[in-house]
Amino acid sequence: MPCVVAIDAGTTGVRSRAIFPGDPAATVSSYHEFTQHYPQPGWVEHDASEIWTAICATLVEVVERVGAAAVAAIGITNQRETVVAWRRSTGEPYGNAIVWQDRRTAARCDALAAAGALDRRRRPAVGWTARRSGRSESSSGLRFDPAETERSRSGR
Repeated sequence: MPCVVAIDAGTTGVRSRAIFPGDPAATVSSYHEFTQHYPQPGWVEHDASEIWTAICATLVEVVERVGAAAVAAIGITNQRETVVAWRRSTGEPYGNAIVWQDRRTAARCDALAAAGALDRRRRPAVGWTARRSGRSESSSGLRFDPAETERSRSGR
């Protein structure tokens, strides 16, 4: 039976799961955690190579269990705001990934917002979202600071 394999590279680990459209209750999954690094208070990093290794390991485990011929498609979701730079020539990361929870740029984001950069940053993406969703730009909910949502929830 054909399946779709979903790879979820989350904040603390990676899960690969095979989903069978003909039988949604039948799934095959694998999960691997990866290390959280806290080099300084407020800083959160991940080893990008460790994430890649976890992705490969979970994917191999799932595909071995369902059979490669059964895999019709593979999709991936990731942390979105986590950032890492890779060396094009070697495929190796320049350093650890800076995780979406990291606060090292919070003061700079606040300064840019205070200087009016928030409106300049929102405008192009908000217009794109508004055109596709039919919502007005003022109700888009887009955030300048990736962790702004978390900060507003915690009252910081």
